Amino acid sequence: MRVLLNAGDKPGAAFLRQGLEGEGYSVDVSEDGNRANPMVQEAGYDFVILDFGPSLRDGFEMLAAIRALREELPILVLTGRL
Repeated sequence: MRVLLNAGDKPGAAFLRQGLEGEGYSVDVSEDGNRANPMVQEAGYDFVILDFGPSLRDGFEMLAAIRALREELPILVLTGRL
């Protein structure tokens, strides 16, 4: 399975990537939402992990843009917002 991990926190992204790759997933990391949307368009991801916190774009805006590109794509949202 191919995963897009959008996370601006480099240590956190590295930790998640290592764990996912250890389970056999192929992981691409995008450090900000400006690169995530083109990656979703160009690649055949099976799911996306979207971190709302450190992104340069608003997380809800990113979520809506990804949904507009691929409505059926599963998205796991990580957030520290309350």
